Amino acid sequence: MMPKVRRLFFQLTSDKKKLSLMVGLLLVALLLWGRLMLKQVPRTAIATPSDEASASVEGDASERSTRREIVYVDLPKTLTRDLFVVNPDSYTRIVSSDHVQVTLEKSPSNPADDLLRGIRGPNGLVLQTTILGDQPRAVINGQVVLVGQKIRGFTVKKIMSRQVIIEKNGIKIRLEM
Repeated sequence: MMPKVRRLFFQLTSDKKKLSLMVGLLLVALLLWGRLMLKQVPRTAIATPSDEASASVEGDASERSTRREIVYVDLPKTLTRDLFVVNPDSYTRIVSSDHVQVTLEKSPSNPADDLLRGIRGPNGLVLQTTILGDQPRAVINGQVVLVGQKIRGFTVKKIMSRQVIIEKNGIKIRLEM
């Protein structure tokens, strides 16, 4: 038994950090143990009702312990609205032409110019938000659209984080927030 104690003592004293940590933990444990022994702490917690609580209920003690107030709440059988549908009226609408980024070069003979005039301007398409998930959705001009749906003649091709690709007549345009 003595060689094991010597080996343990050697291991503890070889590293000063370990020794100081072990002594500190031992002191905390002794302090907590001594506090418990000296204070005579009760083993169970006992709650006594206050005078205010017992004075507010009238009747004898047996009636007080069995008296319960039952509250009935009428819950609807079906929900009146879909909790997961986005209401665009709750959001402020920002009308600006810098929300549109076009992936095509503009030229005077380019057929995309007519499409761009339809997108830009005060009545243009504005991407308000995108919702990613199993079925990605986007809110464009207050209308919720899915991939494959049309908005103002444009077909939604792809919905990504903060951008949507729409197409009309073979011309693809990227809307960004």
